[in-house]
Amino acid sequence: MKTAIRAASNTLLLSLLAVSAVSFAADRTVQPGVWKPSAPFNQFNGRIVGGVAAVGDRSFVVRTSGCGGTIIADSWVLTAAHCGSQSTVRAGSNNTGSQTSYSVAQYIPHPNYSVNSSAGSYTNDYALLRINGTFPANLIRAKLPDATVMQAVAKPGDLVTTLGWGATSQGGSGVTSLREVTIPVVSDATCAASYNGSSAASGLKLNPAVQICAGLAAGGKDSCQGDSGGPLIAPYNGSIYSIGVVSYGKGCALANYYGVYSETAAMVAWIQGYIGGGTPPTGQTYTNNTDYTINDNATVESPITVSGRTGNGSATTPVAVNIVHTYKGDLKVDLIAPDGSLYVLHNRSGGGTDNIIQTFTVNLSSEPLNGTWKLRVNDNANADTGYINSWSVTF
Repeated sequence: MKTAIRAASNTLLLSLLAVSAVSFAADRTVQPGVWKPSAPFNQFNGRIVGGVAAVGDRSFVVRTSGCGGTIIADSWVLTAAHCGSQSTVRAGSNNTGSQTSYSVAQYIPHPNYSVNSSAGSYTNDYALLRINGTFPANLIRAKLPDATVMQAVAKPGDLVTTLGWGATSQGGSGVTSLREVTIPVVSDATCAASYNGSSAASGLKLNPAVQICAGLAAGGKDSCQGDSGGPLIAPYNGSIYSIGVVSYGKGCALANYYGVYSETAAMVAWIQGYIGGGTPPTGQTYTNNTDYTINDNATVESPITVSGRTGNGSATTPVAVNIVHTYKGDLKVDLIAPDGSLYVLHNRSGGGTDNIIQTFTVNLSSEPLNGTWKLRVNDNANADTGYINSWSVTF
């Protein structure tokens, strides 16, 4: 059986932050109405896999050695950690023969990047590339999404676009002209059902805290070998936003196996720590991926136990929350420290919109690390329910 990984060589790959959207002094945004896919969704009929030649300005996409990437700041590219260290990136044209090369000064894989070699899958599959100098001002910088953007353009069923110079069929060769395909976002539950526990998927496991899926149940439209690290994007208010990074999947465009992307919104704080000149989060990320049902007018808690650590939390501790709920205005969400101290993350705001997928920054400088931390969710009304999908804290 063909391995599930969509790497740049003979293995298969596919590649995904929720703090705030980022703007840059030299960024090129896209005016409302300018961006559109190169063909209507229902007209895609064969390439990237199942896509068409990209037409128009796609200058946010870059090419590396066997992979792709997304320009997100004047000197920075977001790509996949599994693509490895790179010496150059190529940008500025949809055609490989007309691109300009830029030397890479720094390669920064996510500190919690991990590989399940037996299953052929990745977790925290993010990396940053810093070039020497800056990209020309005329190249588009994709922005980083916040919760508002994700709710607007990356809900299950919303259409997103992935692009690359990779193979146009499983096991095929790459292309010299950029291809793209537009596909719907798939719910975590649907994607997990196609992978988690499936012997046919070679033990692949979805981690919804840091991954997002897209594709069709019927297959036929997907990213493929050589597209790894490339963008999954969507337009919002005249700008292009990075929704995910091509990471992995079973084969290319197979029925009932969706593309898995590293979700950009899950790592905004980490990315901003580098591209914004701040201090990136370091240390270890503790995650609880167990689902906890949120019933009407009820309280539920999801625990994470930390041990073997010394010292206190930081003043800017990132707490990533992924709650699926049909009316987030019903919910109060708190972080409970081991000593019982309560930190309010969300207090019944957002009205009738659904889901809380966001990274909160919390001042935990007075809190010792060791002990059991809890995410407490209180539902305060009838009719709408949901569940804690996952949450994590990085110390």
